[in-house]
Amino acid sequence: MTLVTGSDPNAGSNCAIRMVINGWWGTTEEVEVVPEGRKIEPNSTETFTVRAADVGCPSSIDVKFFPQVGGGMDSKWQAEQITVTHVDYGYTGEFMVKSWFDARKPTGTFYRYTDDVVYKVRVWA
Repeated sequence: MTLVTGSDPNAGSNCAIRMVINGWWGTTEEVEVVPEGRKIEPNSTETFTVRAADVGCPSSIDVKFFPQVGGGMDSKWQAEQITVTHVDYGYTGEFMVKSWFDARKPTGTFYRYTDDVVYKVRVWA
């Protein structure tokens, strides 16, 4: 899992960040991605390895920011992008987050970025 933090000078955090990964085959339990006290710098790219249930290709993520754990209620974090890759199969979900998380908005759900696809549909009457 790769987290890209925003470039604003106050975008970093040292608060806990947890996620639920939703995919083709189900949903994970909530997993801790960034432990309390781990500093995430502004304008940085950090890679983390998490163990969770096999959900296949990631289709959406639920992000949970815990300002009360590690940084106090005034803490915030600016996420630009989160990429989740299935280590065994290489399935990748790229999520364009572009959001601030804080005590007023500690959670968010984001869906995988996909290119537009042209479909041919045949209807039988």
